[in-house]
Amino acid sequence: MLSKYIPKHFTEIYPELIKSRFVREEGTVMFADLSGFTNLSEKLTAKGKEGSEEISRIINEVFEQLISLTSDGGGSVYKFGGDAITVFFPKKVNRMNVLIAAIQMQEAIKKFDKIETIAGECSVKMKIGIAYGISIIGRLGEENKQYFIAGEILDTACECEHNAVQGEIVISKDIVADLSSDKYEKRNVFFKLNIDRLKEDKNYRKLTKRTRDQKDSDWFKEYIDKELIVREESGSIEKGELRNCVVIFLNFTGVEYGKSFNYKLLNEFFTLVAQTANKYQGFINKIDMGDKGNKIIMLFGAPVSTEKNEEFALRAVQDIRLNKPKEINIRIGINNGNIYFGVVGAEHRREFTVMGNTVNLSARLMASAAENEIIISSKIMDRVPEIETGKERKLKLKGVSELFSAFSLKKMLETSKSKRFKLIGRKREQEEYKRILSEKRAVLINIKAEAGLGKSVLVNKLFEDRKKESECYLVNCLSYTKNNPYYLAKEFIAKFADVNFLDTAKEKIRKLGSLLRTVGEEDNTDVFAVFMGWKDQEGKSSDPGLKDLFTEVSLMLFNKIISEDKAVIFVEDAHWIDSASADIFLALLNILEADRNCGCIHFVFRPDNILSSFEESKNAYNLELKNLEYDEGKEFILEKFNLNTIPAKIYEQISQKTKGNPFFIEEILLGLKNDGNLIPVTCSDHDKIKFDDKFLSERDKKLSELEKSTVKYRLKPSLKSIIIPDNVNDMVLARIDKLDENSKTILKIASVIGRIFQFDIL
Repeated sequence: MLSKYIPKHFTEIYPELIKSRFVREEGTVMFADLSGFTNLSEKLTAKGKEGSEEISRIINEVFEQLISLTSDGGGSVYKFGGDAITVFFPKKVNRMNVLIAAIQMQEAIKKFDKIETIAGECSVKMKIGIAYGISIIGRLGEENKQYFIAGEILDTACECEHNAVQGEIVISKDIVADLSSDKYEKRNVFFKLNIDRLKEDKNYRKLTKRTRDQKDSDWFKEYIDKELIVREESGSIEKGELRNCVVIFLNFTGVEYGKSFNYKLLNEFFTLVAQTANKYQGFINKIDMGDKGNKIIMLFGAPVSTEKNEEFALRAVQDIRLNKPKEINIRIGINNGNIYFGVVGAEHRREFTVMGNTVNLSARLMASAAENEIIISSKIMDRVPEIETGKERKLKLKGVSELFSAFSLKKMLETSKSKRFKLIGRKREQEEYKRILSEKRAVLINIKAEAGLGKSVLVNKLFEDRKKESECYLVNCLSYTKNNPYYLAKEFIAKFADVNFLDTAKEKIRKLGSLLRTVGEEDNTDVFAVFMGWKDQEGKSSDPGLKDLFTEVSLMLFNKIISEDKAVIFVEDAHWIDSASADIFLALLNILEADRNCGCIHFVFRPDNILSSFEESKNAYNLELKNLEYDEGKEFILEKFNLNTIPAKIYEQISQKTKGNPFFIEEILLGLKNDGNLIPVTCSDHDKIKFDDKFLSERDKKLSELEKSTVKYRLKPSLKSIIIPDNVNDMVLARIDKLDENSKTILKIASVIGRIFQFDIL
């Protein structure tokens, strides 16, 4: 039943929203804020999966009571704010019913004053603000849609709540007009409800239970994330989870909700944010125009994890800042850490939400940011090497006893991951590669390896070696460009033309013309420039012949570069190749012949069915990297980390947990160093390893200092066990999240049985 994810009132006015995109609705707004959930989630988070299940149970038990009462009062829950709800009651609902619902909600919450959990006793309390007036309710977005409620009356309801203490209900002057003076007392510019006196009123009564079910409609899916729909339909969404996640709080100003409300500007900005989040595999949790102003909450790591939560999050906010409408100003706070996420609410009304200290700190970092500034925590700084920031800033944040370390994000730098470290080992693979070249057995060499096996470092070594004798080009496919048609082909053509990001559009077109002249297509320079995105399209932009021309000329260029110019091209992370570029390369393979005087193509990728056609090509040779053998793994550690020796018991643990994956080994050792378990001991200068700092970012320098240092290291004798770092967990989780729900269930069962078992047991 997807209807439970859509406010009932929103479904009632949707036919009107199809025509007008937003409406002005008179009615009552209730903002109810609960305290105690953050403390509860922090305590139970430490208890792992069992704690996660208990959080989910308690939260949903609380919300079941509250949402049922608001529904009986005629209201619709529009927004969940983690531990708060925003409810709208249309004009037809008697305001006394709203007050009765609020009172009964406060009575219901008393049963949660003392909650016994596996982490000890917790308490949940609530305060409520209520106001009456005009709200703006509407829909936003093109592909990724959201409903919203906004307006001055929503702000007033939030201000009423801010003037209340736990257990109280504070109302606006428009609500007071219906009450006699003994039913309230003045509280600043608002009024505190006298609950006991109101319960004596003859109009006070128990609310009549209303029909809550509503029929599903196809348009509901437009407002619900696809991943949540899959989980809902498979029945796997009931229990919450604990995850490492990046949380972004984005505050924006520039949109007013009075008579001059600019819907077009709001929709343009939200669409930009939604498309950017989607591009980088992020998730928009909600857009909320209530407490703490206009804000959008984005998640990277939930409900689906990526391998680079932090990097993708920063690239997304950088794009938003660069491309936002000039009328909009933003403030952004970003933090990462363990969060509780899951579906919360009642049987008939629920929503995906996140809770925890990580979430709260992101909001407080946002509040500390200046206009158009992005503030990131030091934990984000540690996880993303390719960034430029301002000086460290020490902030005093609510709920944090010590000064909090944060940085202002200036810009993201281009990644140079394959150039970070020298190659250790892989002698067999290098010899095999030389043999392929000497025998000229292929025009396509597929270098395949699972994540973390060091294929980027190996490819950089091969690239540098080939550059000594051939013209070489390298392009990285990116996870967020997989659905960007012709991305890879365009990137190569820009490299062939020697175009860089500092070139003006005019300079890019001039270089493109010179490149096209080499294949006799200079007359098509302007048309080609349109397709490359370097020149605006005049007239119709959907000319089907444009794609055919681009494909035909691209094939001519690739053929010339490889066949005549004998160039060598590398496609890294080819498992993210877009389908249009894949078609061009498949066609290219049918044109090229294995010729000793010809160049060569390299595809570097993780195992993926999308590349099976390339692996099966008669002009291809497949070179697969495996995990390091037991002794190779030990040699890798000793050389990379300047260790004289490693205790057998510790290496046994590392070997068992990493199975010879170099990236996993590397991250575990870095974690040991950061925790003070890698102790420096002096050695002579001849042990120094030469290393090029040119390509190193801050985080990489920490590792390279170990590689090139005159200092040897040893493990602390007291070290008994090792911990798997978050970024290793993220990589594994990202792969699991891509599985279908049935496969995930099988994997969970298998993980309980053990790594090796007979199939019949499963």
